[in-house]
Amino acid sequence: MKKIIALLAVVSLFGCKKDPAVSLSSSDPSTVMFTENGALTKLFPKVNYVPDGSVSDEYISFADYTIRAKFDGPIVAPQDITLTYSVDAAAIAKFNSDGAAADPNFKPFALLPASQFSLLVTTDVIKKGEVYAPKVTDNIVTHPDLIDPSKFYVIPIKVSSSAYPTRSGSGTIFIYIIGNPLAGAYQDWGIRYNYTGSAGAWAGPPAGEGLATGPGGTATAGYPAGGSVQTTYNRIDAAVPVDGQTVTLDLGNVPDPAGGLAQYFVTANASFSAINFDFSSTFKSGYSNITKFQRGYLPPTATQKPAFRLFTLYNNTTGGAGNDRLIDQTFIHQ
Repeated sequence: MKKIIALLAVVSLFGCKKDPAVSLSSSDPSTVMFTENGALTKLFPKVNYVPDGSVSDEYISFADYTIRAKFDGPIVAPQDITLTYSVDAAAIAKFNSDGAAADPNFKPFALLPASQFSLLVTTDVIKKGEVYAPKVTDNIVTHPDLIDPSKFYVIPIKVSSSAYPTRSGSGTIFIYIIGNPLAGAYQDWGIRYNYTGSAGAWAGPPAGEGLATGPGGTATAGYPAGGSVQTTYNRIDAAVPVDGQTVTLDLGNVPDPAGGLAQYFVTANASFSAINFDFSSTFKSGYSNITKFQRGYLPPTATQKPAFRLFTLYNNTTGGAGNDRLIDQTFIHQ
């Protein structure tokens, strides 16, 4: 099973009214806040797949992120301060309006449905004489198989206290998911052709070549002569977001020379009306004479799921002294 731990992102945008009756004095600036301010590391949903192609329902913990609250005042905490962590759904409107004001291409975020994540720790204490609450690790868990990786979601977590107000701009963190319409599960129909020596120059499949409908595809007559079928593919692959426009997918069954899997990097333009593709650096450094062609792209729309077909001809050694290989893969979003 591939387990991929997602990275998290934080932006702060919330404040609340101070209660002078429980403050040190009417002019005291003490507040509670999160220690992280303004970090902009995006979170991308990663769906787990087990070898037979079915989706895993395991919880994935966002272990790379630590929530930690702070007593932000002129002195250390004068008494134990009990904190509450909660989901601040009301803050999403300002998060979206601020984003739209800063970026004309901003896409609004929705609250990640409650069925898709859990906030494990909801209370904390800053001890008397201390400044920081204990670190809270692995506090957010999700069911990654339930998250739609093509959509934009946010989890706003608010810190509050009955004794002190929340510091404006630092009281809510936003853990957000950048959606990518190309992300998700794909049916992968494919074939790998092997050649002895060079297959020669290839202008690619016919311009009108479409998507394959099964292993072996429909373009074998257009391949360079002299090859033979080494293997065919009929499997489910996960397109994992790299950012809002690029996903990675497994490239055939190439034994990558640097270890791990060779990968495609499939990138859409801003409107998703066209795509191009590249390869992992380890694939490009281990093989040579790489040529590539793309056919049959169906862009994602409100009524259509994406699909595309990728052709790669390459030599299996550096310098072109080995044997040519041709991989033809059709990816149809499920």
